[in-house]
Parts: sequence; C-alpha cells; structure tokens
Amino acid sequence: MRSIKMCLIFSVSISLLVVGAANAAVTVKCKKGDLNGDGVISSFDALVADGIAGGGDARATRLRQFPNAEALADVDGDGKVTKIDAKIILEAAVGKAEALKTLGCEPVSGNDSKKGDYVWTHCKKGDLAPVNAPDGKIAANDATAAYKLMGISVDVAKKLVTILPMLDLNGNGRIDESEVEALKKFLQPGVEIKPWQALLSRAELADIDGDGKITKNDGSFLMKVSGGSLSDKEVQDKLGCTKEFVAQ
Repeated sequence: MRSIKMCLIFSVSISLLVVGAANAAVTVKCKKGDLNGDGVISSFDALVADGIAGGGDARATRLRQFPNAEALADVDGDGKVTKIDAKIILEAAVGKAEALKTLGCEPVSGNDSKKGDYVWTHCKKGDLAPVNAPDGKIAANDATAAYKLMGISVDVAKKLVTILPMLDLNGNGRIDESEVEALKKFLQPGVEIKPWQALLSRAELADIDGDGKITKNDGSFLMKVSGGSLSDKEVQDKLGCTKEFVAQ
C-alpha cells in the first residue's frame, strides 16, 4: 500500500513539474531524451516519457505517435522507462547540467546549452491577443481572450462586431452605466423586438417635460392625467391636448 501511495505522489509531482515548465526547452544534440525527434529536449518529451512509463493505453498511444521513443526514453539505462526517466528529461528541458549529462547532450553549433521557449506561431486559429494587434503566437492571454467569448456563437459574434459600436449611445467609445440601464430593459430572453421598436420610435413623445430624457416624472405626469388629478390647463400646456366628451 505504501509503495502505491509513493508511486501516486511521484506521478503527481511529475505532472506538476511538467505543468510548471510547460514551455521549457533546450536546443542540444543528445543521445537520448529527444523522443519526438525535433532536435530539442522539451517538457513535451518528458510528457511522452511519462505516458510510456504509465503503461496501458497511454503507453500504446505514445508509441504509435513516436515508434522509437521507448529506447530514447530509458535515459538512466536500467532497461525500462519509468517516472524517473520522465523527471530526468524534464530537468534537462529546464537546463539542469546533471540531467543534460545523463542524456549525453552536447550544445548545438558549439554554443552552451541554453534555456528557451517553444512558441506556437503561424496558427490558423487561436491567436486572439493582444486584441488590438495579435502577436502571431499562442500564449496565456489568448486563452483569457477565448474565455471572454464563452457562450457567444461565431455567427452572433460576427453580427456583434457591427452592433457593438451602436450600443455606445453617447459616442464616447465605451458603454456607460446609463447605456447599460437603457439596454437592460429589452436585452433579456423572451422580449419581442417589434413592440420595442414601435415603442422606441415614439420615445420623444414620452419626454413630457422636454429635458431630453425619459424619467419617473414623465410617467408620473401621465398617471396623474389618466387619474384626472390635474387641471385642464396643466394638461394642455404639457401635452398639447384638446379635451373632448366621449359618450358611454
């Protein structure tokens, strides 16, 4: 039981190390450790080794991807691929001299082994940020940008490109609280568009006091008119109405 527990702890520690060094890589020429054959020892090589060490489907999958990986992954030379091999490869990826020595690595072109980063570039998708000028590579800020778009379909997003500037009702380049309050009235599920269009087209008629906005006072005035609590002159002055008798 203890050995199983220790194995689990070790496996978790390897996973955490790989996550923590997700972009780690060194450009070197090594006898072992470069499992995907790209000329670089990286955290991805460590992940491949970790998969082979795990056995089962994970091992089969990795060996289908990289048929020569098993021999290159046994970096400590004990005749089998274990979590220890994965850890050594990961340490080499972050430039640890002892690990590089174990892998039989030599600097490329006579340069010292050096740390570096793999960067995904020239991608057909995923390059979202910085939003005003995407930088041509995939990084954490692209993921942040994608999270902001969660819940929006591509078709709706394309339409919003045109619609969003229209929501800046006062033209100051951002959507202010007053604009949000205005939009909240009809931006909710189930709201029928045509009735709102008709009502909004008559908004000027609701500005009873002529101050350029529709407030509680305007509604209150109309309520008083409907209740008969205002004088004829008040109604005529504000609404420009003519009083007529309607027989019942």
